[in-house]
Amino acid sequence: ERCVQNTQKSVGDFSALDSFIENDGTCFTADRKETSKACKFQLKSSGKCCAWDLGKNITSTQYCRADKGDCVDVGAKSYESTECAATERCVPSFLTMGSPSGLLFGITNIVGNFGTVFVDQSYWQSAVAAKPKSAVLGFLIGGM
Repeated sequence: ERCVQNTQKSVGDFSALDSFIENDGTCFTADRKETSKACKFQLKSSGKCCAWDLGKNITSTQYCRADKGDCVDVGAKSYESTECAATERCVPSFLTMGSPSGLLFGITNIVGNFGTVFVDQSYWQSAVAAKPKSAVLGFLIGGM
């Protein structure tokens, strides 16, 4: 098992880390140099990474990262990275659409933008004044 006893015994605070940690990321070396490998954290099926060594439960806004291996406890859940070597760390990215939160953000924006175009009175007023072919094109481009 890659998760071993945590000798540092530290807990950090990071609100909503449990949704961010599943984003796509990049592997980094121990001296913080970016590699070209992509990685991702996945929910572990069983066992804790380091919180068990603290002798207490950590709250949903707290996390604990294992000293060896790339494993993180977030609240009651444990996540382990994929694709990184044993000496590398996976760093998730906020700027990715290849993640559950990024996909949800994209869908929300598309629905919201189309809603704005179809409900806003100024769009309808300009559509009445324009040729029908131009209005349809304007509505579609405005929704994107």
